[in-house]
Amino acid sequence: EVLEYFDLGALTLVGTFQKKGKEWVASIEDTSSKAYIVRRGNYIGKRGGRIEKIDSNTVYLVEQILNPAGEVIDRQVTLTLSEVND
Repeated sequence: EVLEYFDLGALTLVGTFQKKGKEWVASIEDTSSKAYIVRRGNYIGKRGGRIEKIDSNTVYLVEQILNPAGEVIDRQVTLTLSEVND
């Protein structure tokens, strides 16, 4: 997927929404301000983060990484909406 080519730090969660009775989706922007709509199950980030859940403020991801012992473990990562203060 396109967003797998970006570091998570380069992506910005700009909004989440839910149609009546449907699952949550999120809008994520890349470094060029291009927006993408993502859903649970999509992959984003260079470490293959899989979206597990989306709510009103947060996208929850699980990445598989190697620990110091060389074992593959799951690491939970979140993208959260930033508040804009005037």
